[in-house]
Amino acid sequence: MTTMTFQQFQTTGLDVADLRHCNNPDIVDAFSLCNEAVTGRVYYDGLHVSRHDDGQWNCLIANVELSDRDLTKVERFLYDWALSEGYFENGHDCSDDNDGSRADPASGYYPSELARERS
Repeated sequence: MTTMTFQQFQTTGLDVADLRHCNNPDIVDAFSLCNEAVTGRVYYDGLHVSRHDDGQWNCLIANVELSDRDLTKVERFLYDWALSEGYFENGHDCSDDNDGSRADPASGYYPSELARERS
């Protein structure tokens, strides 16, 4: 089984000026009720973190949330969860890839297909 290392996962991250307007529908839905821009980073397979105005990075998974000024801590939290859920295993079914879209750094859309190409 091949998996992505934490360092490889970090390199898939793209800065996004407003997560409400990226091309990933799951991310757009998650932030659709926000009235102001939500900056953040989008990673492999649509995984993402947001950044608050106070400089705190935030990751919310189900009912577990981590906020910290240290992006690496929040990325590690997200990576460890994704690893436990099988996101980095060969053959992982990423519904966001099914439309054949390519990454669009300006919008934050980053399908897992391209993440595999970059590693």
